[in-house]
Amino acid sequence: ELRCVQVRAQPRPERLELDEFCRRRFVFPTPLDASNANLVDTWLRRQGRSREVAARANSYVAALQLLSGSDFVLMLPRRIHALLDDGRHHACLAPPGLPPFALHLSWSRAADQDPANLWLREQVLIVCAELGLL
Repeated sequence: ELRCVQVRAQPRPERLELDEFCRRRFVFPTPLDASNANLVDTWLRRQGRSREVAARANSYVAALQLLSGSDFVLMLPRRIHALLDDGRHHACLAPPGLPPFALHLSWSRAADQDPANLWLREQVLIVCAELGLL
């Protein structure tokens, strides 16, 4: 499930309702493909709504740093926020109805039985399990 992460500077609600959510400005964590939308934007479009992306970052850590001194909001998976939280941010619930976040591990079908690929996938699963991400 996703959380709305903001600077802890002032009282914050336990949940951002949809109208307030759409009024806010966001940091958009995006991989290097420079995607312009993610599951949040797709869901908002289905509601006939949108949000303003004020800044982009290519990692969750960089995105969190962009919150300092701003009124920006960052959407983070709850478990990722728990790992990266340094106490400077407040995380509240996203608007009701937002679909759950899923992270997928993908690889080439041609490498499906490759020993190195099998080993790497196993290591990723071990680390994710140790961090409570599964």
